[in-house]
Amino acid sequence: MPLEQEIGDVKGIHKLKVVISDLHYRNAMDVEQILNYPSENESLMESPMDEEIIQELLFRHH
Repeated sequence: MPLEQEIGDVKGIHKLKVVISDLHYRNAMDVEQILNYPSENESLMESPMDEEIIQELLFRHH
């Protein structure tokens, strides 16, 4: 990611945090946790590769 885009993302995230803070919610969401939700990354890591899917399908037909 280009540095300019990273800086823009950081500024955007900061602005979003300020807006949410200004709303004075008792249980305000953590913007960074939502944007970088851990289980989202885990599910991507656990997804089978195309080759694994093909091998499983071939195995079932033999």
